Amino acid sequence: MHADTGLRAARELSRTSPSVVLGGPLLVVAVIALSLFTGWNVARGSVLLWVPLALVVLALYSTVRTDLLFVGWLAVSPFIQENARETAIGWVLTNVFYVLPVGVLLIRMTRSNSLARHIRWYDVLPAGYVCLTILSQALVDSLQLRQPGFYTGLLHAGIFIGPPMYYICAFGPLQRLSPRHVCAAVLTSCSLVAALGIFEHFTHWNLWGMEQLRDGVDDPLRIVVTLSNPAVLGAFYGAGIVTATAVLGWGGPPLLRRLSVVTLVLAFPALFFTFTRGGILATVAVTAALVAMRPRVRVVAAVLAIFAIFMAWFSWGDISSSSVYQQRAANTYNVRGRQAQNEAGLQLAAERPLLGWGYGQYDEAKNRTASYRGPLSASVYGYTSHNTFLTILVEIGIAGLVLAFLPWLIVVWSTIRRFSSMPYPSWYVLSLLAIIAVVVLTAQTTDMRFFSFVPALAWSAVGLLRRGLWSEASPA
Repeated sequence: MHADTGLRAARELSRTSPSVVLGGPLLVVAVIALSLFTGWNVARGSVLLWVPLALVVLALYSTVRTDLLFVGWLAVSPFIQENARETAIGWVLTNVFYVLPVGVLLIRMTRSNSLARHIRWYDVLPAGYVCLTILSQALVDSLQLRQPGFYTGLLHAGIFIGPPMYYICAFGPLQRLSPRHVCAAVLTSCSLVAALGIFEHFTHWNLWGMEQLRDGVDDPLRIVVTLSNPAVLGAFYGAGIVTATAVLGWGGPPLLRRLSVVTLVLAFPALFFTFTRGGILATVAVTAALVAMRPRVRVVAAVLAIFAIFMAWFSWGDISSSSVYQQRAANTYNVRGRQAQNEAGLQLAAERPLLGWGYGQYDEAKNRTASYRGPLSASVYGYTSHNTFLTILVEIGIAGLVLAFLPWLIVVWSTIRRFSSMPYPSWYVLSLLAIIAVVVLTAQTTDMRFFSFVPALAWSAVGLLRRGLWSEASPA
């Protein structure tokens, strides 16, 4: 009887399953069909030729640990921003290494139970901000919602990147995310972009062939590197500088301290070569605040500040007569022009305070209805907004500002109140707060609606702080 049972079992095992029999041929057929599909699209020059590549990359991303995927995205993103999209290879790199990882991280976040367990009422607001933006566009021109270009525009304007990164950082499966790795990614990418900026200043060459900017014929050339705008680039350099300052002043790990010194040596001159007042002043103000908060560093910083003031006074004649000072620092017309633009924007906002004039309608509304008069009218009507918050206020009103930035205020205030009980090292918490401060201050002097990564960096910092309000201690 046992022998018969064994024979029957052997016969069952020897029988090949239909799925196994069909699996091999089906796989061969699938590979052949995919190859023919790719070849056909390559021959006709269709964008669908990238579908197989996207599938392969998605398969690779699915094998990477979530925390490492986020850190890699943080390190690579600054190199494949606005300028990159103007070239074929840059367009591919931007979508594969900047946009696609965000989608993968979002999918993984939906499989995590952290969102359901720890979400609060204000965490819904960033999603509401995205929905309000789309609704506002629908009220202005609903036909645009049928155009793929509208949604890719939101990707590269940061709206489809920043708020998702808030949720990913706050509630995604990032339990193994290390503060050391996050700061190392920011410091490394900032150092490399700064080295490229210094090289661009002296050679006028940058990675993606973007022309350097100057405000007037006699103004100095301003570096853009990979971010296409000196002010946005200055905010990124500022984020690296304040991160390095927090690491050095508040007892960061030895490896990060050495990397921070490199970042400061490279990023300070690169920041100067942007010739952007907003980014420089924001960086100096936040750095000074970080230094002033550390008693042991305060005396040394005071000595260095006195020395810098003495050297500036001693050489003030040469400084004040330089073309850089004359065209940038002493250009009061430019500053007064920004003030006039803000006044015109506030007039528009007062007319439609709640929901604004509609997404993307700032310039059209300003040029059609603004009633600004005076010697600076050319500046008002000849330039777009130079204040991110004012742009949002004019386009989608007070509702847009509240949905977008009330979570920032709540998270930052809660972090400051619970600073000593946060599950992060002090240097890490301060670096995240400092990054947010630099971006917010710089955003008041430039319009970041056309840019993606730097606003997304601030959203990520807010999300990481939000995570610290509920999570256990993170690995160092």
